[in-house]
Amino acid sequence: MGSSDTAPHSLTVDSQSLIRDGRPWIPAMGEFHFSRYPAAEWREELLKMKAGGIDLVATYLFWNQHENDRGTLRFDGDRLGRGRHPP
Repeated sequence: MGSSDTAPHSLTVDSQSLIRDGRPWIPAMGEFHFSRYPAAEWREELLKMKAGGIDLVATYLFWNQHENDRGTLRFDGDRLGRGRHPP
């Protein structure tokens, strides 16, 4: 937060905290359910989260969206953007 996306960060851990770039860091985490948004909107929604102070994003797969028919797996389209991942 507050630095460019290309700036390298150091991340270490001691017995009491995470240390990012030499300073104690308490990350804020949020969830993004990518399968509830069209893939074309993922970047915008993630940028909104970042603007709101979210440092870490958790997500999970709704497996029934990837295997509607037993043994037939699908990860195309909005399911995961045909192998591409959002930035």
